[in-house]
Amino acid sequence: MKNNKFNSVKAIALITQIGIGMFVPIFVMLILGVKLDDYFETAPKLLILFLVVGIVVSFRNLFKLFNKITRDIEDE
Repeated sequence: MKNNKFNSVKAIALITQIGIGMFVPIFVMLILGVKLDDYFETAPKLLILFLVVGIVVSFRNLFKLFNKITRDIEDE
């Protein structure tokens, strides 16, 4: 029973980490793109650029997280 509880907590932590790892870089880059577009008056150019960068960083974080998880599973 105790091991099952530990696995449930581990799964919830993993889901939370995935959500935060995907949301934060996209949101930060989105806000940064909007602010820089307003400052430089470049319409949606910087917004699109920074949004793409945020998405790439999010997927890189996801890839690194899954690599770590698979290594942990193989070590068990």
